[in-house]
Amino acid sequence: MTRRLVMLLVAVMALMVLALPAMAQTDGGEVTEVVFDLAWVGAVIAFFLPLVTSLVKRQSWSDQLKRIIAVVTAAIAGVVNTGVQAGWVFDSAGEFISLTLFSITQVYVAAAVIYQNFWSGTSTETRLAEVGS
Repeated sequence: MTRRLVMLLVAVMALMVLALPAMAQTDGGEVTEVVFDLAWVGAVIAFFLPLVTSLVKRQSWSDQLKRIIAVVTAAIAGVVNTGVQAGWVFDSAGEFISLTLFSITQVYVAAAVIYQNFWSGTSTETRLAEVGS
């Protein structure tokens, strides 16, 4: 458990590093808060997303299909995260696309790291996988 906790802390620190460029974006001298919130809320979503994925996936599915399900759930979470954080109001389609791609990428990578180093093989994940099957 100590190793998992250390890996979780490393993942959180990596997420903070990912958020630094987002915090550095300025709009007229002010830090863009939407991107900052996007990173932090994305990190929280990423922590719990593997559990949701465990509920959805079936043990009989191939590894490739399970990965596709993980990407799709991360994409849905990233789009919803972007929309909720920005109030579904964007200056342009390009702004929505760039924020959404940032959120999807961050959520997927963070969820994969957190799953491999924290949730994988735990009793919680195993029970949820059994419920899903």
